[in-house]
Order: sequence, then C-alpha cells, then structure tokens
Amino acid sequence: MQSACSMRLAGMEDTAELLEKKQASEISKMSLEEALTLARALSHYLNLMGIAEVHHRSLNDLGKKKG
Repeated sequence: MQSACSMRLAGMEDTAELLEKKQASEISKMSLEEALTLARALSHYLNLMGIAEVHHRSLNDLGKKKG
C-alpha cells in the first residue's frame, strides 16, 4: 500500500487526501490503550529502521574501503 506522501509525489493528490481522511477517522476511533499500542509499535519499527540504515551504511563503507 502506498503512503499518502508517495501518492502526492506521483500526482495522486485526491487519492492521498482520501487516504489521510480515512486514516484520521480510524485513529480517532481508537481507545487510548489502542493508540498507545500503535504508538509503541511505530516507535519500535522506526528504531529498527534506524538500526538497519546504520548497518547498511557501515557495510557500504566497508565495501568502499576494501575496493
């Protein structure tokens, strides 16, 4: 599934706006406990993405030094 941001970049402004409204509606229906669980999951995901990026960059740097 594309994000609203990537849809905008592809010129799909109306679809992006519709997606954002749907997401906002779904989030506003969540209980505080559900929202907290979602926020924690997103935090873990972003942490893992950061770790993966650092690892990927370090591998690229090693490859450049050897080559």
